[in-house]
Amino acid sequence: MIKGNPCKCIEVSTSKTGKHGHAKAHIVALDIFTGKKMEELCPCSHNLAVPFVTRTEYTVMDIAGDGQLSLLTEGGEEKNDMNLPASNDDDAKLSNDIKKDFGEGKNVIVTVQSACGQAKVILHKVADKAKPDKAKVEEAGKEKKVKVETEAPGKISAEGFLRNLASEHGLPAEHYAAPKTQVEWEKLVTSLASKIFSKHAEL
Repeated sequence: MIKGNPCKCIEVSTSKTGKHGHAKAHIVALDIFTGKKMEELCPCSHNLAVPFVTRTEYTVMDIAGDGQLSLLTEGGEEKNDMNLPASNDDDAKLSNDIKKDFGEGKNVIVTVQSACGQAKVILHKVADKAKPDKAKVEEAGKEKKVKVETEAPGKISAEGFLRNLASEHGLPAEHYAAPKTQVEWEKLVTSLASKIFSKHAEL
């Protein structure tokens, strides 16, 4: 993290120990969302915060005229809070490639990178399988929702709970529910347990 922004380090250089006894590290990095070059100068003995970054793949169901994406999760749920990237020239090229492939009727898969409450489409690929029919997916989603509500009124799934919790914390709905490693899940559960305990302790 540099100046509050999640970054990818591209260069580190160190200076000799000065008269105050601290060698300095000069860090050059790129913001993972904007591509902007960031620099930080700090003592080598200090620690820097490391952002928690996730990448999740979604199937593109539709692209609105304003660039809003209608995405489909692996679980068959719709995600409608993402737009085509537009921060720089590379983003413009990626957006054009996505629209071109989608317009040709291809099954387009995009990768969404999330960190620090931000999310952005960073990659895309064309899958071999046929593109899902949006109308059928929406209908299947309605049937699934009705079935769940009928079988377990007043209850939600673990994924639903995580999505709701992310929204309460001002994060993208998939931030907590996205696939993670064993260690990442353990860290997340520990963090959320602390937040939930603090919330109830204040009541």
